[in-house]
Amino acid sequence: MMKRISHLALPLPLLLLLCGFFWSNPTWEQVNATINRKYPSVKNIDITNLKTFLDQGKLFVLIDVREKEEFAVSHLPTAVNIQKSAAVHYPKDTPIVVYCSVGVRSADFAVKLGDLGFTSILNLRGSIFAWGNKSYPLVRGNTAVSVVHPYNKKWGKLLNRELHMYSTPSEESTKKRLRTVFERKLVRIFVKHIGSRIIAELKIDFFLS
Repeated sequence: MMKRISHLALPLPLLLLLCGFFWSNPTWEQVNATINRKYPSVKNIDITNLKTFLDQGKLFVLIDVREKEEFAVSHLPTAVNIQKSAAVHYPKDTPIVVYCSVGVRSADFAVKLGDLGFTSILNLRGSIFAWGNKSYPLVRGNTAVSVVHPYNKKWGKLLNRELHMYSTPSEESTKKRLRTVFERKLVRIFVKHIGSRIIAELKIDFFLS
């Protein structure tokens, strides 16, 4: 289920774009050109400049606009996970950098922040996919990791294959335990309802033989 991120709250054009409706194999050139065309008012910052600024101690609020399941796998250090622009309660002049998987969702989020009166918003060009591909720091909570949620198979082609992870190890362990419990219940149901019938039929055959 981790691969099935909830898209119901997204606008239809954005949903179609993220589902790969327009491209079978998206490229960075297509992604960035689309962001420039659809969101011309959004200012962007590339991953190299952001990392340099952060290393120099420049303060930004980093907002990860992805779904909770994606954020749980990994995120940029100090990032906060917010999906609704109305839930951003910083002063309007706060320097903010928004990001998502490739920069589309975050560009849309940046526009909404601008509409709310925020004046210093930057969209991270390439977002966490480009950041991860460069082996820049990623964390899960306070733990350094080297994995990223690939969103889905189509968009995951823009993320280095070795970084792919759809759920955290603890979530995988939970799913494994649930599968085991489910399988055991199926066996019990089989033995109770099917096995008893088979045993009864064997007894009948034995007495008739």
